[in-house]
Amino acid sequence: MRKLILFCFLCCFSIAASAQGVQRHINFNPIDNDSLNMSLNADYNLIEDSCATIIRHVRFSFGTRKFHGRFTDIRKDNSAIILTEGNYSTDGLKDGIFILRYGNGNIRAKGAFKNDAFIGKWELFYESGKPELTFEASEGVCDITDAWDANGGKTVDKGSGNYVVNLQVFSWKGKLTGGRPDGTWKMYKNSDPDKETVSTEHFKKGEFVNGENTMGEYTNSSRIKLVEPAMFSFVNTESMKIGTPCNMQPGGHTVTNAHYKSGMDAFNSILNNEFATFFYNNSKNKLSDVQDHFEITGEISVEGRIVNLTRKGGSSIGWVVQNIIKIIQRQPQLIPATIDGKPVKEQFKITLDYTNGEYSYTFRFMPLWGN
Repeated sequence: MRKLILFCFLCCFSIAASAQGVQRHINFNPIDNDSLNMSLNADYNLIEDSCATIIRHVRFSFGTRKFHGRFTDIRKDNSAIILTEGNYSTDGLKDGIFILRYGNGNIRAKGAFKNDAFIGKWELFYESGKPELTFEASEGVCDITDAWDANGGKTVDKGSGNYVVNLQVFSWKGKLTGGRPDGTWKMYKNSDPDKETVSTEHFKKGEFVNGENTMGEYTNSSRIKLVEPAMFSFVNTESMKIGTPCNMQPGGHTVTNAHYKSGMDAFNSILNNEFATFFYNNSKNKLSDVQDHFEITGEISVEGRIVNLTRKGGSSIGWVVQNIIKIIQRQPQLIPATIDGKPVKEQFKITLDYTNGEYSYTFRFMPLWGN
């Protein structure tokens, strides 16, 4: 069967890797018209066919780089088990009923999306089949209805009880009333046996009052998301990220990517807090009617600093870009990438969208083999 090689997404990686003789061949396997099979690893990132554990059957537009229509993710070694089934709109947004399953076939979650956001009632289950969580979503707001621990003990009943939001490196813990945070919520590092508080937020009758973290007090919005689509791994494929090579390192070398000592969730939280403060302070006057999209690229130096940041493409709000660059430059020092234990440079890229007071961003660390 004819195969389409993913040149458009691989070009920067392949060029950088070619210095060490590494060639990645990530294939799209056409079925008919715009339908194809995609090979994914366990984290739902693109991978070579020979390394795949998941196969996605989906319709894909190469022009917009978006999925559309019905799709299924199946276990490569057992096609009878559908890990994910759902639908994307013509605009590439999650839309309609979704069902997620564990590798053993048991239901992981079921519910609906509309315009990429949760809508209506969702039910989540443990791998054993026992209930884990139910919540109701409307207009982008999720209310927790019921929650259970792994042993079947109920921790939240009809919107009331204690709840923990696990962010892998950190967790938020507090009380729910009416399905929403109430009183004082505290963040702690999961590896800390004393659960020392690193950030605090205060709520009154489900409404955010204020919060404090290492950067000081903030009053614009809560940093807590009780549930979000990103908690489901299947959404990773939407970014078209290429997974780590299986059984392969550049030229047989041992490679470690740049990272933050407290984890990338912590790094992202610090970055997001600064962005939120900046945009909030300027949203009521200078940015009230502004819409913009821009990219900033740079390097992570051998000392772990993000340097040489430049704007890619035009922007109608150049002063904002300069402030974003300053925010990025003053982020905590990273542990640099290494090849065979020797520090090397790594590429950094951030993409940011701003529309009438709302912003979103993504950032990536990208290998530069052969530095």
